Amino acid sequence: MIRPVPKLHTFRSKKYLQFIRDHACCNCGHSAPSDPHHVRFDGNAGTSLKPPDTCTIPVCRDCHGLTQEFKGVVNLEFALKTMVKLQTEYIEKHLPDRRGKGK
Repeated sequence: MIRPVPKLHTFRSKKYLQFIRDHACCNCGHSAPSDPHHVRFDGNAGTSLKPPDTCTIPVCRDCHGLTQEFKGVVNLEFALKTMVKLQTEYIEKHLPDRRGKGK
């Protein structure tokens, strides 16, 4: 029997996107608010599918327009480092510290 592949749900968070908007542009340093730019890389989005909100970097309106004009091309290594840095900052700031609990 053939079973259908379950649809994967893409992570969306208005709170996380607001956190990204509150940062300066990671490209030119323009002060906040920034636009969350969804970074596409191998396997995180398909045709007409936006990557998860955790795959965003803050860019100003001008830089966001340039990334759209060049079909979202950004330096992937830089974008990944920026995403990890922001995700870590978000976790440390917004999620409770559970280390040492339950011992």
